Amino acid sequence: MGLLEDVQKLAEMKTAGLLTDEEFTAAKAKLHSEGQPPSASPKPAPAAVPRPAAKSTGPPDLGTHDTMGLLEDVQKLAEMKTAGLLTDEEFTAAKAKLLSEGQPPSASPKPAPAAVPRPAAKPTGPPDLAHMVRNEEASDMQVQDAVDTLAKLLNNIVMKPAEPKYRRLKLANGQLQEKVWSVGGTQQFMASLGFFTTTVDDAEVFLLEDSAVDTDLLTGAVAQLYKVPLMRQSRQREAKRRRMADEVRAEVREKAVAEGTIVNFARKQLLSSDDLLETADCLRRVLSQVVNHPDEPRYRRVHITEKFRENCWGRPGAQELLISIAKWKHVPGPPGFGDGDVIELDEASAAEQRHALEFLDATVADWHEQQEREAEETRRAAREEVRNVVRQYRKDKDGAAQPVPPPAQDAAEGSSGRKIAMKDVARYLQGEEVDATLPDGTTIRTRRA
Repeated sequence: MGLLEDVQKLAEMKTAGLLTDEEFTAAKAKLHSEGQPPSASPKPAPAAVPRPAAKSTGPPDLGTHDTMGLLEDVQKLAEMKTAGLLTDEEFTAAKAKLLSEGQPPSASPKPAPAAVPRPAAKPTGPPDLAHMVRNEEASDMQVQDAVDTLAKLLNNIVMKPAEPKYRRLKLANGQLQEKVWSVGGTQQFMASLGFFTTTVDDAEVFLLEDSAVDTDLLTGAVAQLYKVPLMRQSRQREAKRRRMADEVRAEVREKAVAEGTIVNFARKQLLSSDDLLETADCLRRVLSQVVNHPDEPRYRRVHITEKFRENCWGRPGAQELLISIAKWKHVPGPPGFGDGDVIELDEASAAEQRHALEFLDATVADWHEQQEREAEETRRAAREEVRNVVRQYRKDKDGAAQPVPPPAQDAAEGSSGRKIAMKDVARYLQGEEVDATLPDGTTIRTRRA
């Protein structure tokens, strides 16, 4: 492939959005400086590769520019991003690495922490541990190493808060890069304690200023830090429990589909929910977005986050409606914390989504009728109970001319849970004006319409 063809391919990648204007200019300059396409360089004989000690689980090695051209590397990175192996941020960083150093991200050292600005005020809140707890990329051993190292660093500050060297953590330190900064969430944790990035003596450091030192805060942070491994294990157990629950629901759902009773089954499940209206709102948003934007792929893919699971996916009837009626597909994520599950539509079928919306609206209407029937039944039972009290009162009054017993001995239970004298209940039902004083001192003055 000639230089012109390489530049044309770079232009196509820029048009497709894989390269920015700056990246396109840098790549073009690199091609011109080398005088020939990278892919035209002679390939050396492969070196001997020893047997791996364990099965590899990392991303594939893209090689270097001695064996693979710049264009092929960028294309591979684009394929990895499309397959979900790289996030947008990782893809952008990998491209920058290729253009600046001429080698793929797999051969590059682990990046230093991103810039953290100076905090506007002295931190007082709890430390930010959420990112470390939710980090699925780091192994439990890596997280434990990070916890131990951070605890040691913070304890040094607690023991000698006036010693500047303990409050300056060099970003270029190899051990810190390996044990701390390579674990996602450590930067957020340090920033929540008042650390920020700056330059001291021509070295980039994570700095905690003397005025921001709070030994009580740091001591508490260390105690919370040691809970991270247990919190991660708890999340893993909860994810496993949720996944098993989803599998059981899937089996029951498939049985209902095979028996042809899935519609009634989904309806009964929805009606059994105590939070049907909230569930319906969430489902309606998912279905309506596809109906209103049938050509937008992003609306046909929904990540099952903790919030979505709590408000929708985990509630009765939601999975049955989405999977069996609206024809969405559940795609489990990798094992771990269970945050990678998604539901998606292969094709935007507006008709099926409208049918699911109609089914949902009809079910909500049935739920309202059911609630009204139950409320009316409760009111009917209360009225009947009061009638029985009045009948007994009239019977006692006609049978013996004796004073009405005090409320503490002869009373009816009001709708609010307070006791009302039966004589006042009887007067109220007969249409007389009632001016009653309850045992708690509350006065009721009313007249039956």
